[in-house]
Amino acid sequence: MSKLIELIAECEDITVWPFKRADEAPTLWHEMTEKDWWYCLEVLPPIYFAGGFAVSEAYGNDEQGRATYWCCVQVGSRYFGKHMAVAEMPAAARELRDRMGQ
Repeated sequence: MSKLIELIAECEDITVWPFKRADEAPTLWHEMTEKDWWYCLEVLPPIYFAGGFAVSEAYGNDEQGRATYWCCVQVGSRYFGKHMAVAEMPAAARELRDRMGQ
């Protein structure tokens, strides 16, 4: 299995709302449409970080009890999302881009 496949959920139907797919595989990035990416950017004031943004409404909590948010990253012409804590977002976005060669 390639390192990229280990990081990104297998190519599902990206027209399905990504939150639903993320619940089934919360440790992976989930590809979404550009339309969903823009919705996430505009629905609430975003939390910006180096490499992307997060929807500012907390989704849940991680194992350490930290609030998790839907984190959105654009890599070239593709869009990805993943639930994670704010402290993890910049490094996770950088890792995704690095593995995708961006």
